Amino acid sequence: MLSINIEDGFADYDPFSTELTHETLFTLGPVAQKAKQFVRGKSKADLQKIIDKCSPSLNLARSKAMPHIFKLLQGTTDEGFFHSDCTCLYLCRDEFETDLKIDGKIIWSEVFATIALANIGLLYSQLSQPELTIDKISEELIRQRSAEEKVDTLDKFDTDFDAISVSRGILFEHMEFRRHALFYAMEAVTYATIEQLEEKRKEYQSNRNAASQKAQQEKYSEAKKWICHEYQAIYDNLKQIGEPISNDDAAHKLEKVLSNDPNIITGKRPKARTIAKWIGEFKGNKAKNLPGIPPFIP
Repeated sequence: MLSINIEDGFADYDPFSTELTHETLFTLGPVAQKAKQFVRGKSKADLQKIIDKCSPSLNLARSKAMPHIFKLLQGTTDEGFFHSDCTCLYLCRDEFETDLKIDGKIIWSEVFATIALANIGLLYSQLSQPELTIDKISEELIRQRSAEEKVDTLDKFDTDFDAISVSRGILFEHMEFRRHALFYAMEAVTYATIEQLEEKRKEYQSNRNAASQKAQQEKYSEAKKWICHEYQAIYDNLKQIGEPISNDDAAHKLEKVLSNDPNIITGKRPKARTIAKWIGEFKGNKAKNLPGIPPFIP
């Protein structure tokens, strides 16, 4: 079968500027359109950089993915698992994360979308060529033979009938190439979709955690300002008479003041353990980014 050299996928095809012909539009258009949604803001050069990075990994992934494939087959009656290089890379992507980083990061949805577009590019290059037929291939082989050109396939036939047999094999290879390239592109888009969903889930969780942390800070902001202000006053008074006080002792003292006077603050009231932590941050000037809290003066 013809080999799929994915690094050549953008040689004749630019996903962002190449207009698909009528012959290629309905075959490649839907997959290309979906894949491009994952790489918005990228250029052809960016995609080439990604594909150059992941091409060696695609070759290595097949052997590395075998343990994952065996695990998938456990408990099933299947005797085999249909897998491409793209599937293998998806199954063991964690092992290639460091190798495939560009500028210190990797976005898997972009990687798989780029693999899809590279396969679209290979298909586009072949579909843009004149349509092959058995007669055309046979005529070319016979012409080459008559010109005594040294072509490997010429040694396989001695008659016109043999030329037709070889032509059928070549045509079949081209048909198989098209089928595999389109399947790989569709498969890669599927993995890009899965990875983007995971990326969005992580982003949502990260934003949720940040919002929760911000809400927690706002909930305690009034109390924290009061604690820092009062601790500075306690520290200054005890410093004058030479009596040091630990963070925990100061925290218990301030907690007691808060519990005895409900009008001091309107927000949530912290416990002594939290107060001691805030005092430590205040003394280390880690609370200075909160508005209304001046630096600690030792």
